[in-house]
Amino acid sequence: MFGGMLIPLAIVVLVVWLLFRGFKTWQGTPGTSQTEDPLNILKVRYAKGEITREEYEKIKKELKT
Repeated sequence: MFGGMLIPLAIVVLVVWLLFRGFKTWQGTPGTSQTEDPLNILKVRYAKGEITREEYEKIKKELKT
């Protein structure tokens, strides 16, 4: 008897999990996360030492125009 209840319960859990997982991907607009912001990427590159202060200022100015 318990085995007969386990399958429907597993299906319900699976559906809830899939809905929750799908809801998380729907949140926010694609391409607008803070990590994908061009100025944020620029700041990270400067902080890592990938670009010089002059390059940072030049690119920052170009991004703001």
